[in-house]
Amino acid sequence: MNEQPANLGLDSTVAPTPAAAQPLPAPVAAVATPPALPANAPPAIPACANCGKPLGETVYRISDRTVCQTCGQAIAKLQDLNRFAGGPWMTGAMLGLGAAIISGAIWAILVKATDRQFGLVAIGIGIFVSRAVMRGAGGRRGPSIQTLSILLSLLGVVIGKGLIASWARWDETRTALGIKDHETIFRAVTFCFGALLYFSPLDLLWYGLAVWEAWRYPRAIRIPISGPYAPGQTHSAPVTATPSGGLQFDTVQPKAPQ
Repeated sequence: MNEQPANLGLDSTVAPTPAAAQPLPAPVAAVATPPALPANAPPAIPACANCGKPLGETVYRISDRTVCQTCGQAIAKLQDLNRFAGGPWMTGAMLGLGAAIISGAIWAILVKATDRQFGLVAIGIGIFVSRAVMRGAGGRRGPSIQTLSILLSLLGVVIGKGLIASWARWDETRTALGIKDHETIFRAVTFCFGALLYFSPLDLLWYGLAVWEAWRYPRAIRIPISGPYAPGQTHSAPVTATPSGGLQFDTVQPKAPQ
């Protein structure tokens, strides 16, 4: 008698339950590889910090920047504006004298119209006269232009004070001095000494500010510049000797163009 296998209720045709599905790893982004440069590719050419053109073989150093020979020589030529020249100085003196007369007259007109003296006008005289001197001198600067601007600014203040005493406030001046005859002569004398007749301690402040403005505007241009540098030299070995602390525009000697 054949024995049948025991039926345990399992179906041998049923596939086994698969294991839980695992998430797939995220795809790795492809890293772009820069194209390889050819072995004989030329190196990058440094550019001028001023014009952006290639530096070339001869360069200048201005502060911490490197400029080409053309820009360096153009900037170095500004040293000429700090040097004295008779012709431009005389032109600046004539234009500054005219500015002093005009500004003094404007001051007197303001006093005549408002019956008040504005000391701040003296500051405007210093600025106006110094600008006129620089314009007449072709943009020149330095001690010679500064001295001329100061003298003409003070002259403009004296002219303004003289016109105030001899014209804008003549009635007050005539009464104070007891003038009754020869008014023309006394007007001329009052014009010359008007700055003393109407002087007050506060005027020292205005005069000082006028002198300061006349000194400040035409001061010399000073930029630390060194060079030129010959081909193959480092920036620490300039061709021309330079003083310590950088060159000023009145001392740099630009290299002649090749």
